[in-house]
Amino acid sequence: MMDLYSNYEELSQNEVEGVDYAIRTYLSKSSLCSAIAIHGGGIEPGTSELVRELCARFWFVGYEFDAMKSRNNKDLHITATNFDEPKALDIVSKTFHTLSIHGYSEDERNTYIGGLDKSMIHIVKEELTKAGFHVDINPPEPINGNSLENICNKNRRRQGIQLEISTGQRRNFFANGDLSRLNRENPVQDFYDYVNALGNAMKRC
Repeated sequence: MMDLYSNYEELSQNEVEGVDYAIRTYLSKSSLCSAIAIHGGGIEPGTSELVRELCARFWFVGYEFDAMKSRNNKDLHITATNFDEPKALDIVSKTFHTLSIHGYSEDERNTYIGGLDKSMIHIVKEELTKAGFHVDINPPEPINGNSLENICNKNRRRQGIQLEISTGQRRNFFANGDLSRLNRENPVQDFYDYVNALGNAMKRC
């Protein structure tokens, strides 16, 4: 499906910040690692929550684009190769390692790991697998994160990681498998195990 908006400028001219969406940044003592959710809130539910928790528990610099519309949040989706919101670009450009967290539609519990940071892909795979999560490091082309234009690869090393987490796995992060906005305030142990695995992986960088 084609995006409604081709870049952030178009989106900002047609949607109201603070009403339809919010942009949040999280600062840190360290500038080594950034965790971002450019399709957060109601676009790919559960991705914002992962970023917030990573920034709260580990020394990540963080960014989230939180879609808050009562419906049609997917209208606010800008593909990662076109996502040019200035605060997001600034945060990523100043860090050495980037973890860009996305969601894709699939009932099976799975995480695809893509991006150009090949050494970190294997470390993230090891940590998630050790924590009991199913991982695949061969994502299909549309979501493999391999383009240099992908925001995950615009850090100081020009290589990052893109996680694509299935709907089934994201449901399993929250009570009763409910991805509604209010219920995403009720994470379960799988959520914390996943965050710890990602934090441990990035510590190893």
